[in-house]
Amino acid sequence: MHQHRNANRGLTINQNFIFRPKAYRNFTLGLFSFLCAYIIAAAFTPVQSSDASEITITNSATGNYVTITSADTVGLTIDSSPTGSLAFAGDTVNVKTNVSTGYKLYVSATSENMYSTDDTDHSKVHFVPTSGTIDSPAELDLNSWGFSLSAQNVSQPTNSATWVAVPENNYTLIHEENTQTSTAGIDTPIYYGANATTRLPSGDYTTTVIYTAVAEDTSAPLMQDFTNATCEAMGTNTTQVLMDSRNSKTYNIVKAADGNCWMADNLEIDNITIYPEDSNINSGSFHIPASSEWNTNDYSQALVHIVTENSTSTISGDAKTPYLGEHYYNWYAATAGASPTTPTSNVTTSICPKGWRLPENSTASGAKSWSNLMSAYSATVSTGADLTTTDESAPQYNLGFHKYYGLWYWNYPSESGQGTFGHFWTSTSSTDANAYYLRYSSDEIVPQVSNGKGYGMSIRCVFGDSRTLQDITYMQDINTNICQNTAETTSYADAKTLIDNRGKGNAGSATGTYKVIKAKDGNCWMTDNLNIYNYTISAETSDFTSPANYTIPAGITDPTEWNTNNYQTKKVEISHGLGQYASQDQQYWNESYYNWTVAVAKETTAGVTTAPDTSICPKGWTLPTNGDSGVNKSWARLFSNIPNVGYNYTAGSQFVNNTNILGFTKYYGLWDWNDASENVQGSDGYFWSGTPSAETNAYSLFYNSGGVNPQANYNKGHGFSIRCVSR
Repeated sequence: MHQHRNANRGLTINQNFIFRPKAYRNFTLGLFSFLCAYIIAAAFTPVQSSDASEITITNSATGNYVTITSADTVGLTIDSSPTGSLAFAGDTVNVKTNVSTGYKLYVSATSENMYSTDDTDHSKVHFVPTSGTIDSPAELDLNSWGFSLSAQNVSQPTNSATWVAVPENNYTLIHEENTQTSTAGIDTPIYYGANATTRLPSGDYTTTVIYTAVAEDTSAPLMQDFTNATCEAMGTNTTQVLMDSRNSKTYNIVKAADGNCWMADNLEIDNITIYPEDSNINSGSFHIPASSEWNTNDYSQALVHIVTENSTSTISGDAKTPYLGEHYYNWYAATAGASPTTPTSNVTTSICPKGWRLPENSTASGAKSWSNLMSAYSATVSTGADLTTTDESAPQYNLGFHKYYGLWYWNYPSESGQGTFGHFWTSTSSTDANAYYLRYSSDEIVPQVSNGKGYGMSIRCVFGDSRTLQDITYMQDINTNICQNTAETTSYADAKTLIDNRGKGNAGSATGTYKVIKAKDGNCWMTDNLNIYNYTISAETSDFTSPANYTIPAGITDPTEWNTNNYQTKKVEISHGLGQYASQDQQYWNESYYNWTVAVAKETTAGVTTAPDTSICPKGWTLPTNGDSGVNKSWARLFSNIPNVGYNYTAGSQFVNNTNILGFTKYYGLWDWNDASENVQGSDGYFWSGTPSAETNAYSLFYNSGGVNPQANYNKGHGFSIRCVSR
């Protein structure tokens, strides 16, 4: 759940001006303060809130909560002088949560300056922020204000180097707990201070301070982590609750009778920038705007409207209550900026979470469309009353169409049709100006109706990305659906070049690009060797989840650094003619060779006899699995589908050639610890799998001119090449 309310209380500056030389001025300072609280999955984005002195936010999916409380009013009086006078006042912020990872407490301000309420154009002198920062606190400057986390004697204020400026529209961490709190919560004392001179004109000076408590609750599964296997495991018409990591909103998900998993609640996301890492967009970013009202058929910019008590509507009072908070998007917003001149086709982007998409307009068997969903419940010719049933025993009940949600009708302009119609976008454009959508009423269900892209309609997302390899930019964009949607690559020239957003080579200093194909085994494979070293990679962009980071070491520079079967420490070698038997052929220089410990992203593999299922591959990719041709994502299965390539008997010369669809165009060699040297470049190739055969050994692909062995067994301490396969 992602919402909060704010508490408003005042800290006001009142000055009594006395007209005499060297007069002292009596300031009463006051801060308007807000309280904010969030239960989040990954990050938080502030939204507008209402007043409160204590607020509690609960994740409805998990029951976890966070509560924040502070004093209603903080009073602060200053008798100013020409050389400056001090005043301090304290507040206590209490936070309690049952989230196991604790919480973080931040302070911020809507304005770093405190302006007189009479100074509407902010042209006069005012209290400015102190020069101190959280890392380098300072004394309060003249006519400045700030906060301190150190205890202060408010009755006898003394300036000391403990003061920090309150950041404007930013967040300064003032307290952190790593475990859940007691029922009493944790108190964080905070002091506000000001140093005033008679240079300031009289008046009331104000700004707004925000306390924000953030608890990261990851106990609800994320929509972005949902998989085909999870969907397949659900029983038909059963539901589960998932959280959208972008704003922590939770949704009911249903496994429908058409075999697909659908959102059973309408999408609610606004006033946020989304990225390929969490959303169904290909690259860059897209900003979903805040709510507005529009009166034109505008389909050239993103527009969002949210039903509120005060928004324009054809309904009001109690009749409006069930629709409060409903989000309506024009087609440009729904599709994350698809061109208004898109021809009659399905677009591949949307504001759905990553891995989810807008339904398409199609009647094709198996398509993720409104037509097929309605057909699965025999609802295409039945009445909308059947679709919107509240009978929990009805098979379509869990689809969640219990209301007629209406739309934003730009012609009026007004919210319209609540209680009468439902309107849901598809990803399919019908003309430059129109797109298809689902419409239903008590009389009919029409899953393929077309109307203006400028209307505001609801969104339901269906699991399954519609993109192909040709639609993505980064290695990390890959998912199961993208690979499934991609047709088999039939020519090496048609391989898609993708960017590893971790970089490539030494310290990730250059852009890492790799060619990728959809192979005959149904998987997507890199057709270039991995090349990244002397660089710390993160769990956000790499094929592991813990710890948060992993450092790939620099390449060795002396053979004595790697002349044993060393699998208990990390080793990398970058070929450049090193060692007694090293090839001097520069076509093999700058190849990266990794021992198995580095390949599987471990600090050591001593005692490791089972596959760790981690690697230094990009996120969404992994090392091949060892196994015969019946094992998915294995070297053996891959090669069993390639003509003239078998197991142990086919000449490698037939396998290594410039037109090889898999890009095995060379015998890349290895780092051979036996010889402490680069070895057999030009005659042999070695590639790790992610499967150990013993504590000291692991399986790999080996080939030379005499044959191909996709289940070879070698010491973990050798340095082999790496190719990754999509998960």
